[in-house]
Amino acid sequence: MKKYFIPLFLLLSFAIFAENKVSITTSSNKVTATVALNESEYITLDERFLYLNIDSEHYNFVFSGYPEGVVQDSGAIYYDTELTLEGTLTLKDGVEPGDYNIQVHFGFQTCDKAGICNIPVEVTEDILVKEASKSNVPYISALIGFVLAFILILFRKKRAS
Repeated sequence: MKKYFIPLFLLLSFAIFAENKVSITTSSNKVTATVALNESEYITLDERFLYLNIDSEHYNFVFSGYPEGVVQDSGAIYYDTELTLEGTLTLKDGVEPGDYNIQVHFGFQTCDKAGICNIPVEVTEDILVKEASKSNVPYISALIGFVLAFILILFRKKRAS
């Protein structure tokens, strides 16, 4: 009977985790990871199990810190509906702007209202970070200037005739 207990516990933990909705997104300068918790679960702020970081040859990553949560009588901080962690991306020195892949690691541990915690999990995703779109303002300004100069030249020629 004991030999079936551990595999059953692991299966149950993964089944409970599978119900949580995890989302990891990036922009050219930000990584955001969100977990929507089940109604009967919470996450305790414990840096050993709650983290967001990346692996990348091209980007540096600075974690933004933990959001405010519900402070318990014990002093522990809980998140009980949705939890979002964020961080900022900057290109490493000498890296040209471009589209690069990063590997995002989002770790957390859920517990139920009875205080029984699931096995900590780490969700890892490879994500393409696209270069920030470049502004077209200089090109548009130059085009408008060219068109106005052309109209002015035509207007002067027509007046001279």
